[in-house]
Amino acid sequence: MKPEFKITNKPEGSSLIITGDLTVQFSEQFKNQLNKFYPKNDKLELSLVGITSADVTSIQLIHTFKSFIKSNNKRMTVLSPENSDVTELLKKTGLIKILSNEVPEISINKNK
Repeated sequence: MKPEFKITNKPEGSSLIITGDLTVQFSEQFKNQLNKFYPKNDKLELSLVGITSADVTSIQLIHTFKSFIKSNNKRMTVLSPENSDVTELLKKTGLIKILSNEVPEISINKNK
């Protein structure tokens, strides 16, 4: 399923909400959305709640974005996928650690 991206901006922070497949064939779209999302606010939220699949390409983009965020003194929260298959895959492959453990300012929150 083709992903959909929605950026919301509020005084308390900006959110990038993603639904659908976050896979290599959509990586250019994802990268462009991350670039649009970045300058909006100092407090960012990346919602992966609605993704239905993910691959290493999307995790690499998130990791690179996360490093960029840290180097620019911004904060980001990542909301984990609701799809249990995606979450389980991320846990089993260790990719979930890329999203949560390396940068203290970035946390994985269970769905709101």
